[in-house]
Amino acid sequence: MLDTDTSSLIMNYKSEPVLARLQRVGVHDVCISVITKCELLFGVEKSPERRKHQTNLVRYLQHIAVIDFSGDAALHYAQNS
Repeated sequence: MLDTDTSSLIMNYKSEPVLARLQRVGVHDVCISVITKCELLFGVEKSPERRKHQTNLVRYLQHIAVIDFSGDAALHYAQNS
């Protein structure tokens, strides 16, 4: 599961090592949480280059699974952290 920072690097082609690792792992073996998607959408809304980043985000989301974060998962996290 990728976090927001890693997703941003991938979306904006900012890190060759991260992109190379993603190619080795394969796009079907990675995902993001719905929380990360929210953070990425927020970043697009606040960006001075909104149109460019929105295009990058749309492309990114076409190729990566977004996993919901349920109430049960939240409770499990709270009880086990």
